[in-house]
This record gives sequence, structure tokens and C-alpha cells, in this order.
Amino acid sequence: MASRPHQLEHLLPKPTSIASPRTRVSLDGARTMCPSMRSSVYPELVIRDQEGRIDGVRYDELAPMLLNEVQKQQRKMAAQDEHSAAQDSEIRQLKQQLTYMHAALVKLQTKDDLVAQR
Repeated sequence: MASRPHQLEHLLPKPTSIASPRTRVSLDGARTMCPSMRSSVYPELVIRDQEGRIDGVRYDELAPMLLNEVQKQQRKMAAQDEHSAAQDSEIRQLKQQLTYMHAALVKLQTKDDLVAQR
């Protein structure tokens, strides 16, 4: 099953009123989306009966998809962290160079002032 991360967010229930006919409320109060809403996003996750009516959802297929997306996000975050660390290191080096250059400039200005006084 092809991963479509931009569509995974559509599987998550959005805050709605309890009276909404497209959501169900479980005993613990959590909202879930009805299978017909999932079928518009991932039709391959919906189980249909012989007449084509929605009979359920293939939750066993959903978990690997979500895990795959979480792993992709973790890899992306690790790459961003690595990039950020490299940038931090470069900034530290540039600050050191700037400090050195500033000190050298002050030293040159002092020598220039001495030469001008003679």
C-alpha cells in the first residue's frame, strides 16, 4: 500500500460536536471517525460487504502506515538536528575568526596611530 503522508492527517478525527452523524463516541469518550470518512481518504482500508456497503476498517493495515510515517519524521528530525549542529559549529568558528580579526584590526590601528604621531 503506497504511503500518502498528506492524507494520513485526514484520518485523525477533528474536533466536532458529539451530535455529528459522521463521528462516533466510544465508552471512554474518545471520538473516532466512521468508516465512510476513512473510505474517502484511503479506500483500500475499508472493508465492504458483498453489496458494496461499508462493513469495517482494516486497522491492521493502518498501524504499519502510521509507523512508517513516524519513522520518516524521526529520520527527518535527526537530519535537521545534524544540520543544526553543523551550523552551530560553523557559527562558533566564524565568531572566533571575527574576534581574531577584530583584535588584529585594533592592533593595526594602534600601530597606525604610532606611525602618524612620528
